[in-house]
Amino acid sequence: MLPWLKRAAAWLLIAALNIPLEAMAQAQDAKPLSVPAARTDAKRAQKAFLAGKNAEVRGWLEEALADYDESVRLNPRDAEALSRDALLRSRLVHLRVDAAEQHALAGDLALAKQELRAALRIDPGNPSVAERLSQISEISQFPVPAEAPRLAGIPQLRPVPGKRNFNLRGDLQSTYQEVAHAFGLKAVFDPDLPSRTVQFRVEDVDFATAMSVLQTQTGTFMRPIDATTLFVAADTPAKRAEYGLTVEQTFPLGESVAPEEMSEVLRILRDITGSTHLQLDTPNRTLTMRDSPQTVALTGRLIQQIEQARGELLLDIELLEVDRNKALQLGITPPSSARLFAIDPNAVRSILKAKDLQTLLTLLQQIFGGQSGLLGSGQAAARIPPFILVGGGTTTMLLTLPNAAANLSDALTLVQSGRRVLMRAQDAKPATLFVGDRFPITLSLLSSSLGTSPFIPTVSGSGFPRVDLAVGNSPAALAVASFTGSSLKDIAVVNHNDNSITVWLNQGSGNFAQAKNSPIVLSAAETGPSAIVTADLNPATDSFADLVVANSNSNTVSVLLGNGDGTFTEAAGSPFPAGDQPSAVVVADFNGDGKPDIAIANKGDNSITVLQGDGAGGFKPFPKSPFNMPGPLGIGTTSLPGAIVNAAYAAILHSTGGTGAVT
Repeated sequence: MLPWLKRAAAWLLIAALNIPLEAMAQAQDAKPLSVPAARTDAKRAQKAFLAGKNAEVRGWLEEALADYDESVRLNPRDAEALSRDALLRSRLVHLRVDAAEQHALAGDLALAKQELRAALRIDPGNPSVAERLSQISEISQFPVPAEAPRLAGIPQLRPVPGKRNFNLRGDLQSTYQEVAHAFGLKAVFDPDLPSRTVQFRVEDVDFATAMSVLQTQTGTFMRPIDATTLFVAADTPAKRAEYGLTVEQTFPLGESVAPEEMSEVLRILRDITGSTHLQLDTPNRTLTMRDSPQTVALTGRLIQQIEQARGELLLDIELLEVDRNKALQLGITPPSSARLFAIDPNAVRSILKAKDLQTLLTLLQQIFGGQSGLLGSGQAAARIPPFILVGGGTTTMLLTLPNAAANLSDALTLVQSGRRVLMRAQDAKPATLFVGDRFPITLSLLSSSLGTSPFIPTVSGSGFPRVDLAVGNSPAALAVASFTGSSLKDIAVVNHNDNSITVWLNQGSGNFAQAKNSPIVLSAAETGPSAIVTADLNPATDSFADLVVANSNSNTVSVLLGNGDGTFTEAAGSPFPAGDQPSAVVVADFNGDGKPDIAIANKGDNSITVLQGDGAGGFKPFPKSPFNMPGPLGIGTTSLPGAIVNAAYAAILHSTGGTGAVT
C-alpha cells in the first residue's frame, strides 16, 4: 500500500509540473492552428455557377442559391459568383419575409413564424429577420379572440358542398335556377324582377362564390327562405327594404371603461358600416344594432378588433439609502495576496526516491509550506492546494490560487430608508404616478434571535382544547347565545346547501350535545340560509333567545322563536319577504317603541329591508321599505336613548360603496 501511494503522489506532481511545462514550451514554438481553406477549383466552380444560373432561370431559386454557394466555396475570388449569390440570397429572404407578413395580416401567426425561420436559415446573420421573428413570437402569446356566435333564428341555406363549372347563356331566372339546381337548391323570384339575357361563365367555384358573382353581374340580391330555397329580387333600396332580412343584436363592450371610449367605438362603427340603427347603453356598457345579418356580423368582428385591451407600461423604481460600510462589504471581495513557489527539480527526484509515507509527506510539506495541515489526513494527492503555472510553463514557478469571499445579503440593518416611485401608463390615457416612502423594520426589535437585544424572558407555550362539532352541508354562518336560559352559551349554525339549522347545547367543560329536533329543516320558501342573528324578539312573552335567518336563494327572512329548551317554533307569518339575495341581518329598535325590529341587507339589488316588530314575534315592513342604496351593503346599529317614544333616535343603514348614512 505504501509504495503505491508514494508512486501515485510522485506521478501526480510530475504530471502537474513537468508535463505541462514541456507541453506549453512546445506550444509557444508551434504556430497557431487554423482551419484549412477549401482548395480552389475554378473548373468545378464554373460548373456550379452555370448550374445555378440555369436553375435561377427556371425559377428554382433555392437550388440556384445552393449552386452559387458551392461555386463561391470552390472559388472565393469569383466576383460574379459572389454578386449573384448575395443578390439571390437577399431576394429569397425578402420573399420569405413578405410571405410572413401576409400570413400575419391574415391571422395565421404559425405560418408567419415558419416563413421567418426559413428566411433565417437562408441568411442566419440577418438582424432584421431575427427581430421580426421575436416580435411575431410575442404577438402569438396573446389570446386570440373567439369567433362571434352565429346569429340565431335566421334561415341558413344548406347547399351541396363542392365546386362546379358553369357556362350558361339564357334569361335571368333560368340562370339562377341552373346554378341553384347544381348545388341541390331551388330558386323563387320576385314578380317584379325584370327578365333579361345573361351570360354566366365561371370555373371551379363553390356556391358562395357563384352566387356572389351572379348577384354582382345581374344587379340582384338573394335571401334564404329555408334550407333549400332562396328568393331573388332586384338590388334596389326599395326591394332591400321590402324583402331584406333585419336582425337585432346586443354586443357587450367589455374593454371600454370610460363613456368617451364607448362613444368612440360607436363613432367608428357608424363610419365603417354606415348603419344608423345603433344604440349605446353606457350604464350597462352594451351596444345594440339593428340591420342586415351581414352588417351585424361585420359589426361583431369589428368590435372584437376594436375592443382590444390598451397597451400598458408599469415602471417600478426603488431608491434605497444604505449603510456605507455595510454596502462596501456586499458583493465579492477579491483576494489581496497569493503565494509564489519556486519548484526545485531536485525536489521531484527526491519524491521519487522517498522510501516511506513520512518522508513523502515531509517533502510535500517542504514544497507547499503552511499547507502541511491539509496533508495529514492520508489523502495527500487530493489535498494539494490549487495553483497555476507562472510564465505559461516556461518557468518552474507555481502561484497558488487564493480564496475569495462573497457576501450577497444583509437584510437586518443595511437599508436606512427608501423611496418608491411607481408609474403606470396606458396607451392614449394619462399616466398615474405614485411616490412614497418605505420604512425598513428592524427585525431585532421583534425577535430575540435576530441582532443584539436586551434579555427577553421566555413565555411558556399554552394551548386551547379543540372540539369538533358535526353540522350540515356547507355551513355559512353561526350565532352564539343561551337557548335554555342558563349561563352557558349554545351554538346555532345555518347550513346553506341543505337548508337547515344545526343547534348544539352547551353541557359545560367544553362539551356540547345536539338539541332535540336538530337539525331544523326549513321549508321550501326558506332556501339558501346565509346569515343568522340571535335576539329576544318577543320580550312581552318570554326572555328566551330567538333566531333570525336570512335566506339568500328564496329572498326571505325566517323568524324562529325559542321555547327555552333548545327547540324553536316558527313565528306567525314567517318567512317574511326581503329583497334580492339577502346577505346580512341585524336586530335593533329602530323607532324607539321598545320593541325589536329587523333590518336586512340585500346584496342582489343593493337595498335594505326594514321590518317593524310588534314585540310578540310578528313583523311588517316599515313605510318606504326597502331603502335603495348606491353600492355594496353593510349594516350597523346605534342604541336608542332610553327607548322613549317620540324621542330623537337614529339607525345607521349604510352602503360601503356609497355616500354614508341613511336614517
